[in-house]
Amino acid sequence: MKSNILLAASLFAVCATGSVMSMMSMEPRRLDFTLNRNTEITGYSEQHMAFLNLSHDFLGKSVTDVLSLNAKDNKAFIAGCCMAMERRKTVRVLLEKRNLRATITPLSTTGTSAYLVKIVENYK
Repeated sequence: MKSNILLAASLFAVCATGSVMSMMSMEPRRLDFTLNRNTEITGYSEQHMAFLNLSHDFLGKSVTDVLSLNAKDNKAFIAGCCMAMERRKTVRVLLEKRNLRATITPLSTTGTSAYLVKIVENYK
């Protein structure tokens, strides 16, 4: 009887650990920035974004420089910021060089230029 209880408890522990590990790997990888009107980083938070290998010393730097965007992606990102502010709506931009997707949201509908940018891996 004791061995059955011990076996059941061990099996439960293994299953619970496996479930927690699988949930951790399924959590979205995300990097959030707040930007001023010059697309300079004023704040950030991250979740499982070690794959980007970014230095955390990027406050005040341009997000396009920090993400090492090529000319095409840089142009698309800046156009996305402009479009988000003009429309006062969220805009999504694909950053092909790094296989990332940026969601750009204006933080104010009053015309002040500040943005929240969420960067995630672009899943196909």
